[in-house]
Amino acid sequence: MKLEHEPCQFSAKEIIIRVEYKYCPNLTIIDTPGLIAPAPGRKNRALQGQARAVESLVRAKMQHKEFIILCLEDCNDWSNATTRRVIDPELSRTVIVSTKLDTKIPQFARASDVEVFLSPPACTLDGFMLGDSPFFTSVPSGRVGSGHESVYRSNDEFKQVYPS
Repeated sequence: MKLEHEPCQFSAKEIIIRVEYKYCPNLTIIDTPGLIAPAPGRKNRALQGQARAVESLVRAKMQHKEFIILCLEDCNDWSNATTRRVIDPELSRTVIVSTKLDTKIPQFARASDVEVFLSPPACTLDGFMLGDSPFFTSVPSGRVGSGHESVYRSNDEFKQVYPS
């Protein structure tokens, strides 16, 4: 479905994936449109309205207490994760996948900065940002170097190249 030329550029129709296997519980994944934070101003009024509609749709799904929430968040955009923080502030049923680590890499000065980011000490976790809970990071394929100088076979090899 092509939506880029439509006045409303998202579809409220759910994408539902069911995984069934006789030796484990069944899994149903419901994909919703992504939440966005459009810029303020009159020229963005249409996008702001769509953002509110998407948030309403997502909140309705997240209200089901039996649902586990898989939340994909841009690691540069945690401040906009307000919906997740309101619906499940304790992260009792939310798994966060923090994406686009490669866009955050230029902000790190040393390899140890990356280590602290990926495995922060408990005392530095902000309960309102990350919920005192583990999170996972993915880097999209094709968005990082592909030459031999960009490939590290182990964490130790990475640390040798970028010492603390």
